[in-house]
Amino acid sequence: DKIVQIGGGLSYRIPVSRQILTLEVEAFNNNYDRFDFLDHTSGLVNTRWDWLYGSRWDGVVRASYVRDLQGFEESKITEKDIRDQWIFFASGNYAISSRWQLHIAAARKDQHHNLSSRQDLDRVVDRGVAEIRYKTPRRSYLGYKTVIRSAELPNQNLIAATLVENSYREYENSLTIKWVESVRLGFTGRLGYTRREYDSFSERDFSGVTWQFDLQWSPQSRYGLNALLWRDLDVYSDLVSSCVTETGGSLEGVWVVSPKLSLKADVSRKIRNYDGDPDLSQGQVSSRQDRVVGYGLSAEYAIRERLRFNLGYLVEDRESNEDARRYDYYNLIAGITATF
Repeated sequence: DKIVQIGGGLSYRIPVSRQILTLEVEAFNNNYDRFDFLDHTSGLVNTRWDWLYGSRWDGVVRASYVRDLQGFEESKITEKDIRDQWIFFASGNYAISSRWQLHIAAARKDQHHNLSSRQDLDRVVDRGVAEIRYKTPRRSYLGYKTVIRSAELPNQNLIAATLVENSYREYENSLTIKWVESVRLGFTGRLGYTRREYDSFSERDFSGVTWQFDLQWSPQSRYGLNALLWRDLDVYSDLVSSCVTETGGSLEGVWVVSPKLSLKADVSRKIRNYDGDPDLSQGQVSSRQDRVVGYGLSAEYAIRERLRFNLGYLVEDRESNEDARRYDYYNLIAGITATF
């Protein structure tokens, strides 16, 4: 298909004493050439407060609304499903001393689908975070983090003529690190143990080691490289009512050819295990496994100071032990952005 997207946005930043208030609004009209029943308006509203209190407290409070079209990677039906998400987030950092810092955060994500056949994906996810960090003068730190998630899915999932409850509780304890060698070299990482428990069909409960390591390297101001490795419970599970364990890696390179032209290339590989899809006919979890490999190239050119042109091409190949889940994906995108 050919899709024309026209839209605009507003970002307004208001300093108030030591506080900073930010408002962002975006709206886009999406018109499909072939599948015109998918035409829709998407957008977001984001309000943010970066706060300071005294010499020891700082943090962020954010409230967002996002409206978009649910993707088709896992869909076997050609129907329009508009997804509405309300996201609330608050965090605080307390400087216990010059070296020790306490970080706390709480968040809620409320997600709704307007297509009746997908309302079993509706959910409210609450998340709480507590982390203690030991900081160095160079802004590096070592930390210990605890995360608790609670997901309530009010609509049960119908599988093999049986209603399945998909609500769960999740607990994560991990060691964290941020290492800043210089403005050109940095590393962040997390290594921990995660446990997820479902309210029903406990055979799909997950417990195991999870990690994420991210290396940022810019040997020169015109070149940059970002390498990422991870094993985690994928946020992809927001799209399907299951526990998706993903192990993968990605590599992204950036080259600023000139003040007007920049190029970007990336490659990624992911292994997804759908360990949370119950197979009620066998009394066990699904054995489905997917391998997704993607390649991307993009360029951005500054036509003028406030006018930019971008062009990108993405290729993705998914192999699966379930034939109906295999696909090849090609996406060409071109756009113009004007800033006022």
